[in-house]
Amino acid sequence: MAERAGRLVLKTLEKAGGVEVLAAAHEAVSAHHGNNYLPLLEQYYGSHCAALFTLVNAITLESTSADRSVVETVEFLRALRGAKAVFVPERLTVERVGAFFRDKLAALARSVDAGYPSNTDLVLEGGRPVLKRRKGVERRPEALGLEVALHDRLPQRALLDVLTRTAYLLGWHHHFGPAPGSDPKIKEALARATC
Repeated sequence: MAERAGRLVLKTLEKAGGVEVLAAAHEAVSAHHGNNYLPLLEQYYGSHCAALFTLVNAITLESTSADRSVVETVEFLRALRGAKAVFVPERLTVERVGAFFRDKLAALARSVDAGYPSNTDLVLEGGRPVLKRRKGVERRPEALGLEVALHDRLPQRALLDVLTRTAYLLGWHHHFGPAPGSDPKIKEALARATC
């Protein structure tokens, strides 16, 4: 019985292409364990590589947060576009990444240098860049006159009185939940404002 089962297994293996095909299929399946989807991407996106680079070159990517890792990764891939190997060798990566960041730093330095003459807040003291404290813009005489007129016409009021009066007139306090136990205090303050 065991010999017959063994022959059936070998016959099934031969029909399927042999042990080598089974081993390759096993490798393909085991590569996907642990949510590793990378082996699946090449068959779908490999032929669209040029179109994806055309798209990335046509749009301007902006980071929506301080994290610029995605934008920098796309710029790094642009620098490696001409690479023909299936995998990027480590030596090539170090060289190209160094050239990529060196170019980026050089471009930033050029833009800072170009803006330095017109930047009155930045001074060099002992070879070190120092940002000076900004001075406020002097106010016009018209603005000073308006401020004096407002102070003359508006009576001085306590901030809490202003808040309770506007809460009574506008009802903005209904949009905020009071701290537990403070409902009676708010009602008392509103009652005083109506007087």
